[in-house]
Amino acid sequence: MSVTLGSIGPRLRARWRRLQPQDSLARDRWWLSVQLSVTLTVGFGAVALFTYANALAAARRQVVESTLPLTLDALSADLQQDFVQPILFASAMAANTLLIDWVEQGEQPEAAVQRYLSRVQAQHGATTVFFVSEASRRYYHPTGILKTVSPGSAQDAWFFRLRASASSYEVNLDRDTADPSRTTVFVNYKLLGDGGRFLGAVGLGRSTSQLTRRIQQAERTNGIQVMFLDGRGRILFSPRRGQAPPQLQRAIAQQRLRDSLREQPRGAFQFRQGGELIYVRTKRIPELNWTLVVSQPLRVPSGPLWSSLFQISLTALLTLILALLLVFRLTGHHHHKLARLAHTDPLTGLWNRRQLDERVRSELDRADRYGDELSLVLFDIDHFKAINDRFGHAAGDRVLVELAGRVRAKLRESDGLGRWGGEEFLVLMPHSTDEEAHQLAEKLRRLVAETPIEGVGTVTASFGVAQRRPLESAESLFRRVDGELYRAKQAGRNRVMAG
Repeated sequence: MSVTLGSIGPRLRARWRRLQPQDSLARDRWWLSVQLSVTLTVGFGAVALFTYANALAAARRQVVESTLPLTLDALSADLQQDFVQPILFASAMAANTLLIDWVEQGEQPEAAVQRYLSRVQAQHGATTVFFVSEASRRYYHPTGILKTVSPGSAQDAWFFRLRASASSYEVNLDRDTADPSRTTVFVNYKLLGDGGRFLGAVGLGRSTSQLTRRIQQAERTNGIQVMFLDGRGRILFSPRRGQAPPQLQRAIAQQRLRDSLREQPRGAFQFRQGGELIYVRTKRIPELNWTLVVSQPLRVPSGPLWSSLFQISLTALLTLILALLLVFRLTGHHHHKLARLAHTDPLTGLWNRRQLDERVRSELDRADRYGDELSLVLFDIDHFKAINDRFGHAAGDRVLVELAGRVRAKLRESDGLGRWGGEEFLVLMPHSTDEEAHQLAEKLRRLVAETPIEGVGTVTASFGVAQRRPLESAESLFRRVDGELYRAKQAGRNRVMAG
């Protein structure tokens, strides 16, 4: 064992020294490429990062300083016009002494209140105008008496809630009694007689359709989300079919957020939802006891940003490609030459043992995948030491080169030939049986023996042949073909042995 290890060690060290210059150059070449790639990538990545940061800051300024405040003020003004002014109109109706006298005189004639309600509706552009009597519980409308309110009706709960309330009026969102398909904001005002006696409820309503259209236009134009909350922080109204936008709806569901909305007449905050930063502006409308909520996700303008990032990326890619081409051009020729030396025997130009080993293993893997056959032919020049001793090493080299050329010319295109070591050569024969390999080996043996070499004369070679067994390893196949070559030499040389 010590003798074997002693002989292998120097060979491994020598082979490592032969391979080291090529490996070192390859490492230096790729390391330089990596350094250039990293440097350029970091540089252009920093530029892209700064571009994105600037775009993000500009988008934030647009949202925080422009879009949300302006939208909030515009919608607040619309609310003032559409729903706060009706409070003043309803207050004037509640202070109408003629209406009070009509109620106290028994609500006769009924046509009188209908005419009054019709004039108020036309004068103020209301969607609906009404009066509900405490005494008769009749619901008066410009078109007549629509119904009689009842404490047991959920639709009439507003009337009894207003009667019990300490406030003189309330604003609520409900279905219009005259047109149940229409959602209307009602201003319900107490009608009081002498001594503050509750006579009924008077008021008017306006449809939310016009406000909804304005909000939807703002949402489409600016990408915002709008909703209204009642005095308890609950979602009262959203133009999206009565539903709040999902992200803001989940945020408002948090108690701390509802508390902050109630405490701040005009507020600003932000939250993250699904990895997205959302800015929110709120404004309380005290006359309605509503809170107007306007929100917008922070989104970087994709068009200009992607255009800039594309230009930066394209510039970086082109610069990187040019730099790498320069590196590979400067080092490629030398590296290719060393790579060729690392895989090629310098004397014969055939594959060296390292390349042969890799090719054999690759072909074995392919044969395993496809169930194909594979054979090896290993031959050795007989009495090669004697040729060197008699004619000199130059003549020995000439013999190796001559025989390598002769053998290579007789092989198929799919076959491989390499110098296995010293005066040994290995033929790789994919798609070949033992019989086919034996025939080729015999043909090569005659070719070597029948044609003398100038300055040396006739030389012979011994051949070993082995066909790969199913799932046999490369090491086992090498040992078997080497054993067949040894048998050929033991049997007298200049012959072919197969097993």
